[in-house]
Amino acid sequence: RAQRLAMLAQNPLVPEGMLVEELVATGRYCYTGIAARPGPEDLAAIERAIERTHLQALRKRDLAQLSGGERQRAFIAMALAQGGRVLLLDEPTTFLDIHHQVEVLKLIRDLAREMSLTVVWVLHDLNQAAVFSDDIMLMKDGKIRARGVPEAIMQPEVLEPVFDTPMRRITVDGDPVCLPRMTS
Repeated sequence: RAQRLAMLAQNPLVPEGMLVEELVATGRYCYTGIAARPGPEDLAAIERAIERTHLQALRKRDLAQLSGGERQRAFIAMALAQGGRVLLLDEPTTFLDIHHQVEVLKLIRDLAREMSLTVVWVLHDLNQAAVFSDDIMLMKDGKIRARGVPEAIMQPEVLEPVFDTPMRRITVDGDPVCLPRMTS
């Protein structure tokens, strides 16, 4: 299963004393096992993942010394090294500042398109979801309440019953933006 699907938790544990390239190499364990040395195909996959996530200059750095955005890129590289076609990401921008949020979301979107990956991510920021997603699914109480392209989902009549919050929609540079409406 791990050869087809990679999952990143909301707050992945950062192994103490582990270098970026060592973390990325753990993505190959589903092929090599935990004790085996990586072969040429594994080394090539690790290198491609490091390059695609722009981590070449950080490969020898301890994960604990990285910024939140850099660390998240390292975990994305680990998932890419697995070689699967599906990425499951649970709030990949948690605890990141806006710059790093956009950097991570853009990277994932670009990698998905470039590598023909299916990405399923949980994003709690509706406006970021609308900008970076091709399709949005809204859930409430464990049930799917709406699904569609951002333009269709980013409507007050769709969002209000899901979030129990009055909403208003505006358009900024062609992108739909929904904001909570102040009520008295």
